[in-house]
Amino acid sequence: MNEFKYDDKASYDVNFNRWCYANRVEREMYKEPLLNENDARITFRKMYGFKRLNDSVFISGTNAMN
Repeated sequence: MNEFKYDDKASYDVNFNRWCYANRVEREMYKEPLLNENDARITFRKMYGFKRLNDSVFISGTNAMN
């Protein structure tokens, strides 16, 4: 199984959906329990949550708070 690579050109949600699918396939291959939607979002947020923060704070390279 290939390592998941976050695509900075895609949205956070697109990356979550790609990761979620890959995680499900991997867990099925190894006969591991599947994550429910909430647990999947928590796990992804722990790994890549800072990407969402950057998306919401910075717009076109400028600080949104200005």
